[in-house]
Amino acid sequence: MVSLYEHGDHIWSGFPAAGRAYIIPPKGLYIKKDSVHIRAPYINGQLWYEGDFCLLYDNLNQRMMTRSYGIHIVYHMNGKIKGYADFSKETLKEYDTLGKLKYETKFNDYETHFHPIISRH
Repeated sequence: MVSLYEHGDHIWSGFPAAGRAYIIPPKGLYIKKDSVHIRAPYINGQLWYEGDFCLLYDNLNQRMMTRSYGIHIVYHMNGKIKGYADFSKETLKEYDTLGKLKYETKFNDYETHFHPIISRH
């Protein structure tokens, strides 16, 4: 788990090891601030994930929930881009470790991309 604290306050946390095989991490990233841009590293210090998040009230769960918005970028451990998730268009692009495009698809195309959980971001 990686976390960011400012002045002793928890700002965000994420799970790079659990999300390594995914464009949208299955364990998600969690924030404690109204909105935040996250740049989360792998344990080796290379950038793993970056994107914008905000807190929105979820009527179903009756609490504030972390929501993703905009374009999020996931990186391979070698520093090359692994993929993009565009939460506005609900599209994904994934690249191999050399930077070659593997596919481009929609969030709900489960046969193309490996993603066990799609929630209302």
